[in-house]
Amino acid sequence: FNTALTISWMVYDGGGSRIGWQQAQQAVAVSEMGLTRAQQQVVAQAARAYVGLLLAAENEGVVVQSLETAKAQFKLVQDRFRSGVSVKSDVLRAQVRIADLEQQRLAARSQVQVAQAMLYAVMGQPDGGTLNPLTPFRRCIEPDGELQAWIDIALERRPDLRQVGLQETIAEKEITRARAGHLASVALQGSYELNTEDFSDTKDNYTVAVEVQPNHCTD
Repeated sequence: FNTALTISWMVYDGGGSRIGWQQAQQAVAVSEMGLTRAQQQVVAQAARAYVGLLLAAENEGVVVQSLETAKAQFKLVQDRFRSGVSVKSDVLRAQVRIADLEQQRLAARSQVQVAQAMLYAVMGQPDGGTLNPLTPFRRCIEPDGELQAWIDIALERRPDLRQVGLQETIAEKEITRARAGHLASVALQGSYELNTEDFSDTKDNYTVAVEVQPNHCTD
């Protein structure tokens, strides 16, 4: 009966394991930056869709007010025409204005519905009907500071740009890792062996060795 236990331990592999560990850490950072960037994009898209809905609603309100004013003006012109103060063309002009504003009102209502659908899509929800934004457009305050300052901050904090830098570093380390595979390596090996026929008389032996792989670089 023969039993053997062998242990091998790589002491030095040219730095390949250390470089691989560093690459793994950087790969985790790249993934985290990708998640941060995705979150930022969702926030930006939601804000853009929300402001788009506010603008569409404001535009619809302006058109509706203009339509009400045009109808009041039409009634005034019609009364004046019946009194003989104005001519038929004034009445026709007022009617054309009302018809034009009716078309604008329909278009504005359509824009509101599209803006609502876009906001629902960004939120990942099915279209649930009419949305009533609680934050009015007049509360959207312009940020302080020069435009170039905000651009510089955006370039500095954008995670996707830092992703590119880390990915470049990972690629460079991959070249170093490939070269490390051609360097000399050192490994320790230990072996213990037990020999017996009936467990009443045993003989054992052990071996300790150092394995050195020479430099394989060709350049």
